[in-house]
Amino acid sequence: MEKTGHLDDVIVNGRKFTLIDRLSADGGNSEIWKAQDEDGAIRVLKIASPEQVKKEVDARKMLDWDTHQKYALKVESYDDTRLVLEVANRTLADKLMMTPKLQRPDLIKLAHDLLKAMQHFETVGLVHGDVKPANIFQMVDPLTNDITWKLGDFDEARKVGERGKGFTAQFAAPEVVNGEPIPAQTSMDVWSFGLVVLAADGRPLFDKSQLDTEVIAELASDNLKARLISIKQASENDHSLTSALDAMLQIDPKQRKSAGGLLTGSLLTGGFTSSGRKHANAEIISEVQKVGAATNAEVRKVGAEIIAEVQKVGASVICNSSMLGALLQGEHDCPRWLVMLPKRKAKSSLTSEGWLKELKPNNWMNKTVILYFICPVTMCVVGDGFELKLPGSSTQDLMLKYGPALRVGMSLLTLAVRVSGLPIPNLSDIMGGTFDTVKDQMSFYEALSGGFAEELASIGLEGLKAWTT
Repeated sequence: MEKTGHLDDVIVNGRKFTLIDRLSADGGNSEIWKAQDEDGAIRVLKIASPEQVKKEVDARKMLDWDTHQKYALKVESYDDTRLVLEVANRTLADKLMMTPKLQRPDLIKLAHDLLKAMQHFETVGLVHGDVKPANIFQMVDPLTNDITWKLGDFDEARKVGERGKGFTAQFAAPEVVNGEPIPAQTSMDVWSFGLVVLAADGRPLFDKSQLDTEVIAELASDNLKARLISIKQASENDHSLTSALDAMLQIDPKQRKSAGGLLTGSLLTGGFTSSGRKHANAEIISEVQKVGAATNAEVRKVGAEIIAEVQKVGASVICNSSMLGALLQGEHDCPRWLVMLPKRKAKSSLTSEGWLKELKPNNWMNKTVILYFICPVTMCVVGDGFELKLPGSSTQDLMLKYGPALRVGMSLLTLAVRVSGLPIPNLSDIMGGTFDTVKDQMSFYEALSGGFAEELASIGLEGLKAWTT
């Protein structure tokens, strides 16, 4: 290793890097270091054998060197025994240690990014050979906070048809561990990603404490098929996940769907089968009817309205499922609502009437609110939102300037009362105790929709009150 006068400095292609912390455990095939470039930027430095470095570089050249960072950790510089890599936020393995199960939107995003990468691998004839949580890296855009997942560590990468010996037992396909090395196929990566999905769903196929010999024995046993059937049946309430697992976790590699096929079929990325739609609708209606039967006459009276509203929402979701798949596959930009919500530091105990007063436009002036960009298809927040101090101008000026964002915010508040919450930051603090009983929800909704409509009409903006009907 070429060094400068400083003991912890190394030179890669004429640039000095100061080693800060070692990120890899002792005893591995390579050393991974957090390092500082001479311009002050933080990088990751991988020190490995010439053979390993060549594999990493050759894999990225197959992906197309100029654009490989779209699918893989970017190699910024290298020499015979060192790679300078971009810095990731964390690995999927790190995230699963903190949160053993990903929420569905996070799982969809992970699946979209990895399947897009694997689809490109299939196109160029590259097999990663070691798809696992520790080799999947989370990148965060510093400007938008958007998350992207990339593959890294191409030590076991090889061309389709090339033989290799290395694998990680807990995520290896059955054919890989059974005997002598066989020609690499992209279907091996598909199986591995199926096990990654299981792990991200909180149901890993193998326990971390199991020895490699135990895992290999299970992969070769006659019980494997029965275990896979049991796993798929456990996902029967999530039809798209069940279909995706069935498509990936086939013991016969010829029966596995390709990454491109998984994307085309929108499996894991928002698609629904017709049977899945019927099943989901039946469950929604059944649950709402149960609530109606268990409550008083007042709630049963509005039960039909709630069912109708939920069916509308369900129909909208179904109609937009193909759009969601297209969004997550990068074929369209995500549409975004601008939503304005009040900022509250603690949960409120206000009554419905108190909240109605709080939410009148006249009471928003000179106060701090939060603006969010929200995808109307996934109902997920894009970014962290930002605070805005509203001016103390007239109500008319306030509504003309911020009316659309305020209107959408109020629509989401009333919808949240109906369906008992939406996944929007700050919403639980805003709503406070209004979710205590169904009766309170209904009275709050009636007061909010009726009173706010009057407020809008009083300032001459009747056209903005359509959302209350």
